[in-house]
Amino acid sequence: MFLLQCHVVDIGAEIMGWQKHLVVGLVGGAVALDVGSAQSVPISKFERGEAFASYQAFKDELAAIGNTADAAARAKRLDKFWDALRTAGQMPYAQGERYAMLYRGPAKSVAFPGDQSGWNPSKAVATRLAGTDL
Repeated sequence: MFLLQCHVVDIGAEIMGWQKHLVVGLVGGAVALDVGSAQSVPISKFERGEAFASYQAFKDELAAIGNTADAAARAKRLDKFWDALRTAGQMPYAQGERYAMLYRGPAKSVAFPGDQSGWNPSKAVATRLAGTDL
């Protein structure tokens, strides 16, 4: 079992019943952090679908979303991106040895401390995609 501690501060809303602090256990799969809902831990035979041809394609789509000038078009493109990841069971997004922790919601600050950061939230601060709630 791998434990991931997620710090979400100053959101003014509840996430899965917890306010401002959430501890999530990952067992053989993934948990999506999405305000008001979460993807439950999948069954042991769970297989991730392919949402993008490569990790670079995933990053390129994020950049394209961020560079979309029209706010309505950007929101629509982000919704499509988010839905594709959820449908493929790709939360957190992982391909090969690379992964991306994603949070979508009204938080002012999000951190994903874990083994990769020595469990230090200040070394695992997420970056907001400009003009979005991601």
